[in-house]
Amino acid sequence: MDHVSEVISRAFHDSEIAKRFSCRRTKSAAIAYNVLGNNFEEKMLAELRPRLENETERSPVFSLIIDESTDVSTTKVLAAAIKYYSEKLQSPQTKFLCMVDLKDFILPITTKFNVIFQSDQTLIHKIDTDIQNMMSSILSCFMKINYIKTTSLQSIDPSSSMHFLPIQNMYLGTNVAITLELLKDDVRMKSKIEEFLNRCQAFLIELSKQFLQRLPVQDNFLQDLSFIDPQKAVYGEFRTLIKILQRFPNLVTTENMQIVDNEYRELKLDVSVSNLLSTSSSTSENFMVDKFWSEVSQICDANSKPKYGNLARFVKQMTILPLSNAKVERIFSDINRIKSQDRNRFNNKNVAAIMHGKEGLRQLEGGCSRFDPDKSMIKLMDSKQLYDNIQHNDEKS
Repeated sequence: MDHVSEVISRAFHDSEIAKRFSCRRTKSAAIAYNVLGNNFEEKMLAELRPRLENETERSPVFSLIIDESTDVSTTKVLAAAIKYYSEKLQSPQTKFLCMVDLKDFILPITTKFNVIFQSDQTLIHKIDTDIQNMMSSILSCFMKINYIKTTSLQSIDPSSSMHFLPIQNMYLGTNVAITLELLKDDVRMKSKIEEFLNRCQAFLIELSKQFLQRLPVQDNFLQDLSFIDPQKAVYGEFRTLIKILQRFPNLVTTENMQIVDNEYRELKLDVSVSNLLSTSSSTSENFMVDKFWSEVSQICDANSKPKYGNLARFVKQMTILPLSNAKVERIFSDINRIKSQDRNRFNNKNVAAIMHGKEGLRQLEGGCSRFDPDKSMIKLMDSKQLYDNIQHNDEKS
């Protein structure tokens, strides 16, 4: 649009109106957003409103068609189309109604939790607490607080109606509360509001059930892994690691279990370990787990031998337990970007080479602009090494 004014004035150089015409991007956007869009939307909605002049006539009937997706900016949206009979056009019409940004209330709670599963950081020691917090937040929307506080997550029944809040007291977010307040005096909306609240309650019940079925709330494994947390390792109560050690006989033999347990108990009384959390560079409660246990593994006794070698080794093995397959999903996304419709002749070996190259460069400090090839790479940069094993079905440049 920035060039339209110039094109029109040149095309109609003998017109004074064309010479004075001015419409660039800002004005075009304003017209589209605030004039055309609003006007056509209002005309459509006018056909759907009850006609007050004829009180005996029923409100116009319409159907809603909805679907949700993620746009290119990764924003979750719900798109709604409406189908109605237009008296003006004397025919059924199917038109775009609106787009709803799915992030107002319940989605951020679940998305925030989902992000933890997708993270590459060591967060496995926090999962149990986050599960408890997320479930309590969801359950408190439609269940009594006292029931949630006094009942373990393993024993909570989301469908127990005796513990439900009165349906009008459910918490559905501020936007819903404002909308319901505006509609509370509309007699025609009373039944629809009640139906809406019942649907919301059913959704929250099913959401809670699905989470409880899919998350390991019946297993204390994630709770046992909280010993990895530096704060609990140093300041927590004395405890044994026997339960978690018994789950991994391939990592810790029965003979070594007592050694690991002793090291964990001694660690809590070691001033040098406490100092790791009290130094100016690591006072944050979120002191990185990897850094903490790396430094613990370097603490030596009087004989210059690792003081907590067995414990630190076991912890490092626990930090590589996968929380989800999010990494593999990201790999497929990368593959789809590499192997596009225009570049579809890559074989798996070549795609894998590109993926390894991307990950290697991504881990470098300063990125590819600071990349300094080592000697092993330089040795491979000769004609024989470069082209002897090249695939004939490679993409043509």
